[in-house]
Amino acid sequence: MAKKSRRLKPAVHSESDAPEPAIIYQDWFDQPEGKEGGAAFAEKRTPRFWAPRDREVGMRAQLLDEKEGD
Repeated sequence: MAKKSRRLKPAVHSESDAPEPAIIYQDWFDQPEGKEGGAAFAEKRTPRFWAPRDREVGMRAQLLDEKEGD
């Protein structure tokens, strides 16, 4: 009976095969949607991705109104 190798192939675990997702999407986790996704996962609820964008739209509209009032 042939002896099975317990050693994994080095190519499978090579860094060049598949980069880490955090490297590819490093900016995503700093954006409001990324933060909402993590918070929703931790709280075990459905994410509300549009809530941060709706707040942002309201804040921008308020800033424009204040600037136009000057």
